[in-house]
Formats: sequence, C-alpha cells, structure tokens
Amino acid sequence: MNSKKSKNIRTITLFLITMLCFGAMGYCIGMLIKQDGRHENHIILLRLGYSMLWAFIGIFASVIIHESGHLVMGLRSGYDFVSFRIGSFVWIKQDGKLVCKKMSIQGTAGQCLLMPKQDVNPEDVPYKTYFIGGGLFNLITAAITFPLFALAGNFYLKMPLFMLAVFSVYLGLINLIPMSGNIANDGYNCLSLNKHPGDKVFIYNQLTVNGLMTQGLTPLEIDPKYFEVPEGLSYIYIVAAALMKASVLITEHKYAQARDIIIESLKTEDTMKIYISEAKCELIFCECMLGSPREQIDKLLDRELKAYIKAASKTLISKPRVMYAYYKLCAKDEAAAKAEYDKAMKLQGSYAIPGELKCELELIGEVTRRSEDNAQ
Repeated sequence: MNSKKSKNIRTITLFLITMLCFGAMGYCIGMLIKQDGRHENHIILLRLGYSMLWAFIGIFASVIIHESGHLVMGLRSGYDFVSFRIGSFVWIKQDGKLVCKKMSIQGTAGQCLLMPKQDVNPEDVPYKTYFIGGGLFNLITAAITFPLFALAGNFYLKMPLFMLAVFSVYLGLINLIPMSGNIANDGYNCLSLNKHPGDKVFIYNQLTVNGLMTQGLTPLEIDPKYFEVPEGLSYIYIVAAALMKASVLITEHKYAQARDIIIESLKTEDTMKIYISEAKCELIFCECMLGSPREQIDKLLDRELKAYIKAASKTLISKPRVMYAYYKLCAKDEAAAKAEYDKAMKLQGSYAIPGELKCELELIGEVTRRSEDNAQ
C-alpha cells in the first residue's frame, strides 16, 4: 500500500470514529436533557452546563484510565516504572522517590513510559501486553459504565456514567485500531511488530535509553548498542532511529556526521510527523554549528516548524537550545538569543529527564563558546 493511500485510510478511519462517537454523544445529550419532559429554559441550561462539566471530567478520567492500563499491564509483564504523564504533569521515579515535573508531547494527552529489563532479549519482551493495556482498560470501563448508565434513572446519575462510557469507547477505538499520523497508536505498534522484527529492537532501545536518561545518564554514558539503527526497521521508525544515532554524534560535537544521517533519514516517505519535526530541529542546530548560510537554514525553519518549536519550547529544553543557536550563530540577533537562553534556564528546575538536561546545558554552553570564538 502506497503512503498516500495509507494516509487517506487513516484520515477516513479517524473521521468516521470521531463522527460516530461524538454524533451519538450529542444526540444522547439532547435526549437526556429532555427525558422527563422538563423543557423550561433554566432547566435546559442547567442540565447543559452539567453535561459539559462531565464531558471535561469524562475525557480527563478516560485518559487517566488509559495510561493506568499501560502501567498495570506493563508492570505485570515485567517492565520497570519510569514515568506517568497526564497533560503536562509527569510523575517520575528518581532516587527511589516519585517527583512531579512538567513535560508535554504534541499530539498526546498523556503517556506512561516503562523500561524493559536490560538482561532480556529484545525479541522476548512482551510489547503487545504493554501497548494494548491502555485501550483494553478503556473498553473494560465502557463495558461497565454503559450498563450502569442504562440502569440509572436520574439524569444527574446518568450523565457522568454516559460521558465516561462514550469517551472510554472513543479512546479505546482510536488507540487499538491501527493508525499512524503525528505518532503511531498502540494498535499500529502491535501490528508493526508482527511485520518488522527491527521494530522490536528499536522500541526496546528507545524505552531503555529513555529510562536510563531519566535516571541521570547521558548518551555518552549509555552502551552505544542502544543507539544503533536496527536492521529490518519499518519506515515509520527510520527517522526516529536516525535521531537516536544523531543525538550521540551531536553530544560528541560531530555535527557534520549527525547532519548527514538526519538528511538521509528525511528522504523516507510517510514517517511520523513528530519525528520529522524533531529531525528538522536537530538539522537546523547542526547547520548553525557548522556555519551554514542563513538562507539554507531559513528554508527549514518554515511556519509549521516555528509553530511546533513554539509549542514544544514550553517543556522541552532542546527547542530553546536550537533557537538559541539559530539567533546566536546564524541570525546574529543577540536580544532574541538571550530570550531563548532565558527560556532554557527557566526549565532547569522542573525538567523531567536529568540525563537529557545535562546534555542540553552542555550544548547551550558550546553555542556560547562558539559564538565567542567567532567574534574573536
């Protein structure tokens, strides 16, 4: 199946699921509001407001249930806890304690990250149990709340149960029916593992590196084998695997090698959008450090990428680092460079991944040193 056809199928599938779930929700809300013949305006407005309140609570609760499913099923399968995120708040295990930090990833409402045992063969890790846990918990929740909703007689009891049931069905379906867009969903990951053995190695490496960096290790302190690009990798992970490889080279200040790896990976069609954005950010950084012409760099920094960087800069220190290099070395805008530097420094206290923070601060210092050398 070609990439364009695959993308169209994803779009249509997501559209149909969304329309079905939210269309049914709108219809049922209207029926419930008027179920006992109370048509007075103040009663309708009161019930409508109550419904909207439970809509927000329902989607929030469904996300928590979804991520809890990943957590429970993952821990039961032998993974170690790393982090649990809802919105931009993430709970991380550091020095034997749970601490709350801030982090967000575009296109996700939550995330539960675990780490497989390091003495296990990547081929033997129970990935599918971990991946389907979230959607499975959502569907179980729906199976419980729909009958309770049907049995409840009072509007104010029916509405909370109805909202939780609908959003649980929605999250369960959009995560278990295989789709990939900005990111690959759980169902797609399970399907990909059957077809591409290299994906098992990559996911194992990715989860392990994230876990070790959360413990405070930098890429240079982690076994290099975890950063190698596996053979038999599916196209959706090619850019992601290249980014992991390039991250080590960037940490070693080997910008030309990192640039070449990233450029080659970006030739892949129909990979995940978030990885393309991340790759372009790191490519801009490498070009800035290599002293490439501004015209060449500005072609990469288009409106869409600027919007992504602006959103990600709120919690990811790598984005202010990229823009600090751009303004300091390329655009020669000291005021803008200082603003990006200040953004990065403000993130230090609440940053979720200590190993990544160490690398980022070192790279920011390298940008400053390079600017001073250029001035001399």
